[in-house]
Amino acid sequence: MVKENSKKAVTKSKAKAEPVAKSAAKKNAVKKASKINECHEHGCSCSSHPPKKMQKINIGVFFGGRSSEHEVSLVSAKSIIDALDRKKYNIIPVGINKNGNFVYLEGSYEPEEIMKKGTHAIFISQPNINYNLWVMDKKQESVIDLLSIDLAIPVLHGPYGEDGKIQALFEMADIPYVGSDVLGSACGMDKIAMKNLFISYDLPIVNFAHFTFHDYMSDKKAILDSIKKSLVPPFFVKPANLGSSVGISRVTKVSDLNGAIENALKYDYKVVVEQGMDVREIEVAIMGNFDLMIADPGEVLPAAEFYDYDDKYKNGKTKFEIPAKLSKKQAEEIKELAVAAYRAIDAKGFARVDLFIDKKTGEAFVNEINTIPGFTSISMFPKMFEKSGVSYNEILEHLIDFAIEIYDYKCGLEI
Repeated sequence: MVKENSKKAVTKSKAKAEPVAKSAAKKNAVKKASKINECHEHGCSCSSHPPKKMQKINIGVFFGGRSSEHEVSLVSAKSIIDALDRKKYNIIPVGINKNGNFVYLEGSYEPEEIMKKGTHAIFISQPNINYNLWVMDKKQESVIDLLSIDLAIPVLHGPYGEDGKIQALFEMADIPYVGSDVLGSACGMDKIAMKNLFISYDLPIVNFAHFTFHDYMSDKKAILDSIKKSLVPPFFVKPANLGSSVGISRVTKVSDLNGAIENALKYDYKVVVEQGMDVREIEVAIMGNFDLMIADPGEVLPAAEFYDYDDKYKNGKTKFEIPAKLSKKQAEEIKELAVAAYRAIDAKGFARVDLFIDKKTGEAFVNEINTIPGFTSISMFPKMFEKSGVSYNEILEHLIDFAIEIYDYKCGLEI
């Protein structure tokens, strides 16, 4: 963990947790490696393993996926794979193509190459088996390799990766994984569930309306009339379950609302319509399960009308202010709101919390939380922590530690 007297930009939340009870059972290679390393550090001469040789942890990096954020995931995964310490970890990159099939390419650490040339692989979501990744031949007729993944890093933005689905597979396989569990991931992905949790925690959010495809097709006029009564232009129309600003439209005329809704419905059967405001876009990076590490807030200065997909990943014209120009009081308020949002959805491991500050009143609002934020070279999450004195490599080490911490705790529970 970052020491208390390290750079001031990294702070810890005031909420303290009880000490985590470690499980006595060493059920997988993560724990075996930890035990071996511990023995050598203390000069242990155990006969069960050779001296001066550390057992590496097999880390599976999962990327790609079925969502419209597939390409972004490849870039994030490339950065993570390159940064992981090869002396400590055996890295097993596992691609998931747009059909949802897993692929693996022996000897390759290039996500794009793995997606193009990899052969079919099967991840076995069962506990207590020696090999949980089976690699098939090109005809998918026989197994050509058997691999064992001890710990997973899902780098899957959006549905089927950030929403709890793949986290459930790792839970079933009984392996640690980086990031929030099934519940936290699902609540962070679904904007309607997320906003309702924020409301239950009395967090300030912008006014919004939500409805389903069925609602809209049943009575468009009633839905549109309701939006007109409760909100005023501009509106932000969003799919309820998606990220990276995919499918989002900024609507300044009521007459354009129908087209924006139909666009959002291409990506999800639930739609959120938010009140547009003249705001500063502030982001906060958080790591941890119980005691939290919080970087000082950063500010997004979009080049486009709003921070959309092209502005995030294609144009490269967006500017960032890290740390954001805030008064000490504002910065503390923003951090407190970010931590409250993190707790509200029961996030674990890490997340990026996005907030607004009204340019006229200075009032702060929680916008949303991202439980698998972008990890590209231009992504805000690593940049905020790097500016706070925590390097990219150190971020990954912390995330792995947090994954093992929560796994150890769960191993000690009675089911």
